[in-house]
Amino acid sequence: MHETWSQLEHDAFVVEEQGFDIVSGIVGMLVTTVPLAVGVATDQLQVGMSAALGAMNVVLGTPTRGPHQLRWGSITLAGTVAATAIATLLAPYPLALLTATVAIVAATAELRRFGRSGAMTGFIIGAVLVINGGLPEAPDLPRTVAAAGGGGAGLVLALAATELRRRVLSSGGTAPADPPSPIPPTRLHAHAARTSIAVGAGQWLAHVTGLMFGYWVPLTTLAVLQPEPHASWVRMVQRSAGTLVGAGIVAFVLTVTTAPWVLVGCVGAASLSLFALRERSYYWLVLCLTPTALLIIGTGVPVDATVAGTRVLATAIGIAFAAAATGATAWWVARHPEHTVPSPAPASSSPPAT
Repeated sequence: MHETWSQLEHDAFVVEEQGFDIVSGIVGMLVTTVPLAVGVATDQLQVGMSAALGAMNVVLGTPTRGPHQLRWGSITLAGTVAATAIATLLAPYPLALLTATVAIVAATAELRRFGRSGAMTGFIIGAVLVINGGLPEAPDLPRTVAAAGGGGAGLVLALAATELRRRVLSSGGTAPADPPSPIPPTRLHAHAARTSIAVGAGQWLAHVTGLMFGYWVPLTTLAVLQPEPHASWVRMVQRSAGTLVGAGIVAFVLTVTTAPWVLVGCVGAASLSLFALRERSYYWLVLCLTPTALLIIGTGVPVDATVAGTRVLATAIGIAFAAAATGATAWWVARHPEHTVPSPAPASSSPPAT
């Protein structure tokens, strides 16, 4: 690792946007808390959880501005539904799930060639597969239908929010389309291959060790690995810091109460912050995403305050896998300088994570 700590620290915590996007925050709060509230009220906790996760991921995968919101939002929705169905169908068969994970992560990582929106959509599809493959077994159809319903509602609200900004607030919707990735195709193929292998290794380790919520291991690896080594090291710092702070918030909440209605209210506050601050920086996104995701899961799966420690442990293991893969990449790049590309700006180098 040739990066100095001061440079990594600067790049990890630099702020891209200063504002607080209240419109996106309200949309995010609605799409996560309404399905959870319905699930709690009808005693269909896992259905509510699946709908909320589907909505959260689809809204994250829908650009907040630009001419291709509908396209990328629709691709994210279709990929989320398909990944949910595949994961829940194959969850009882670890080897089949592992094979599907490696293949799908490799394929969706190639979407990075279309720019930031493609990278985000590819990540989310892989993340949904990993998450649902690691959740307690459930009937495939209800979970898939819930993800489709929540994700569809999330996409509609995200598009409506953009129209609201354009017509009422006179902002948004005017940004140009994402430029294609400047990374050479050979580097993208290599990134897709090493990411799928590292994610598969983490998933298998989580399975054989029986770690509770072990899917956080491969999910972390998927979230932080980037085609360029420096960007990967930056993401590791951001993910570590954001997870520690976010897990501390979760531990406090779950120590005080695990009452479902209280958790729904906490999800509302966390998701409002998540979507309002998601463009600020990746660190802020992870800080807000950790309590949002953990508390959503806490409404559908029995958890207590120890889940925060499990998240930190799994994150550390996932980062270790990513560090090994990144070190190997740095070694290869040093010996093949003709494939080196300029380091992208930290805040725009890759998508957010779940």
